[in-house]
Amino acid sequence: MGGSRPAINAFSGPVAPYAGTATLGTRLGVVTGALVGHTGSMTDQYYQEDSQATTILVLGILGLVLCQVLGPFAWVMGNKELAGIDAGRRAPENRGTAQAGRILGIISTVLLIVGIGFLVIFGFIAIVAATGS
Repeated sequence: MGGSRPAINAFSGPVAPYAGTATLGTRLGVVTGALVGHTGSMTDQYYQEDSQATTILVLGILGLVLCQVLGPFAWVMGNKELAGIDAGRRAPENRGTAQAGRILGIISTVLLIVGIGFLVIFGFIAIVAATGS
């Protein structure tokens, strides 16, 4: 019984040998096709910079819900992320996440400005009322 037999994967049956194109499985150190639900090879695309889209989305949510001071950071980081995606330095798959975080950052920044405006107006009214009596 000479010859080579293909590797057997308990989840998906026979596994094709490495054919020269990097797959998600080979990047993770797993035999090609060994991942559950992995149906074929996909070529790797590497970008110069790592995406920060998830961080931007988290900052945008926290800025909207808890602390509006985080909003401008999400807005600025979102602009940089989108510029990096447009320039090809970052993965385009994260564009929607970065855009959502950026929009949340814009909304929380507007709420921050409105809140500061109310504080200034009511502070001025309180000072005028206190000195007028």
